Amino acid sequence: MNLALVVDISQSSWLSSTIVLLGGLGLFLIGIKELTDALKRLASDRLRAALEKLTRNRVSGALTGAGVTAVLQSSSLTTVLAIGFVSAGVMNSTQAISVVVGANVGTTITAQVISLQLTTAAFALVALGALGTLAMRNERRIPQAAVLLGLGLVFVGMQIMTAAVQPLRDSEFALSLFQRLDTVVLAILLGAIFCALVQSSSATTAIAITLASQNILSLEAGVAIIVGANIGTCVTALVATIGRSRAAMRVAAAHIAINIFGALIWALFIGQLADIARSISDTDVARQLANAHTIFNVSVAVVVLPLLTPLTRAIDRLIPDKATNGNENPLDNILLATPALALVATRKEISRLVAYCAQSVRAAAFIVHSSSEDAPLLLEHIDDPIDERHLALTNHLTEIGREPLSENQTAELFVLLATIDDLENIGDVIEVNLGRVAQHRLTSNLLIDRSSVEYINDISERVAQKLDILVTVLDTGPTPQTQTSTVAEPLEQMLKRRFEERMNMLRFNGNTTVDNVTFEREVLDNFERIYFYADRSLVELCALSDLHFHNGFESTP
Repeated sequence: MNLALVVDISQSSWLSSTIVLLGGLGLFLIGIKELTDALKRLASDRLRAALEKLTRNRVSGALTGAGVTAVLQSSSLTTVLAIGFVSAGVMNSTQAISVVVGANVGTTITAQVISLQLTTAAFALVALGALGTLAMRNERRIPQAAVLLGLGLVFVGMQIMTAAVQPLRDSEFALSLFQRLDTVVLAILLGAIFCALVQSSSATTAIAITLASQNILSLEAGVAIIVGANIGTCVTALVATIGRSRAAMRVAAAHIAINIFGALIWALFIGQLADIARSISDTDVARQLANAHTIFNVSVAVVVLPLLTPLTRAIDRLIPDKATNGNENPLDNILLATPALALVATRKEISRLVAYCAQSVRAAAFIVHSSSEDAPLLLEHIDDPIDERHLALTNHLTEIGREPLSENQTAELFVLLATIDDLENIGDVIEVNLGRVAQHRLTSNLLIDRSSVEYINDISERVAQKLDILVTVLDTGPTPQTQTSTVAEPLEQMLKRRFEERMNMLRFNGNTTVDNVTFEREVLDNFERIYFYADRSLVELCALSDLHFHNGFESTP
């Protein structure tokens, strides 16, 4: 099917052909973006599960990277997401590097799809996709229509590029120019530069397939350009690390090292790689290039995966961690384009904040009954990190809320906002309320007995354990184990029983005073409030997974 669009390309000048070629490339890139965005919306929760659960070892990490890239149709995006997860502390460097290795394999799916050259179906896909996105009333179906639109634009762009380069077959100057690309180094360099400029290895592969299909470019030169594209795609990862953690820089460095290593090795065997591709597909040059692309990336992954541990160690020594001042922000905006994954990273940061709250609860229990006059001073600024992270988390969740969210993601967003509000309340109770009680005890020269100290420690530990469970739920989700890990006796019942015991002691024990009981009651009341906030967040988080985890304690602060 020949295209006659706007200009008669067969009679056009070099300028017109170039303009049409760039227009086709633009349509191709828009199609890839539309396809990626639509697939991302359709598969966001699956991507989340994959990147959370399937990166426990190098093989599963590589398979995850390949699968995610096959879905997103962009190895660069998968690599950027892995860098964002490392910055947020959701993945370690080894896990992220294994995902990057797999991403290189996953991107070969795009080349295979492009090589199909569905000429007849291209405009039908555009028509159906455009009609669906414009007329569809069910918002859940719009991404499905957008997939058709994006795929159609990819093939239309390919057709336009093919039509644009057809006149070059009759141009001796053009043929002589492209014959120079039979020099492997030059072809690899051209592929790397072009990919770096357009930020798409798929577009680079498409150009190579277009030129080779018209016999303007030899198969060997096309293979070399594709090999070079693997180097050029590293630029995206490199740019993504600007201003981010050393761990993220190590992932980008590994990506560059792996791709350059693969390109250098195969640069010596371009002819053999082309021959293997010919043996798989005899006449179809597009299929030959796609197959060469697949063989190249799969072979590099097979070689690199067993070497992942020494590679990671070498890069760790090359880019060591530096001393920090504690002001680094792990909330990475690089993940905002994929809200499901941004929520994963945010949960991880909230779990760190919960862990700090649990640590503060344990510290507060010691401080309120300490005999040191300086002890209350330790509570004066204990809430400052909580307030700081609360503000940062609120702003970050607000940014996530501006992205298109599913119903489940919206529900999770509001629960996470409520959770960080509860954590801020916990910080206020520790610093203000318990700090005031501790200071008042010291200024009143109030002596407390061992029984009171032990009970305060016991209650505070139970409250801290509730926060520990909240950390687990934020990190891994609610499980049957988190249900059975709570205390058997509800806290409210324990406090009521303790109050009755202290009333009896006040009646019959001359060493127990009203001030002792009042002090203890104030301390325990504040720990009960902290428990309430932790329990409320825990119930709401578990409800997101339809696991209504609750130990029967219900009260108001």
